[in-house]
Amino acid sequence: MTTPESEPLAELFKKTISHDWEQVFMEGKTKFRLPKECITGHVEGQTLKMLIHMSQARKVLEIGMFTGYGALSMAEGLPEDGCLVACELEP
Repeated sequence: MTTPESEPLAELFKKTISHDWEQVFMEGKTKFRLPKECITGHVEGQTLKMLIHMSQARKVLEIGMFTGYGALSMAEGLPEDGCLVACELEP
């Protein structure tokens, strides 16, 4: 059992899971097929948040963020003056 996810994380997860990623690919809006299962899960997100908080990180670089669930999880673990930079190939 883990800490419940925040409202923004819950909303992002819901939207990601319900989105038609195959249609987005077929319309040429993404370079790659992006299965909804690529999203960071709740337990992984809470683990990332905890690791960022425990390590007292002030800066985070995420390479490959899909819809940003992992990035948002880590951002929630940063101090108020922390900084997160995320890089993603897809638009």
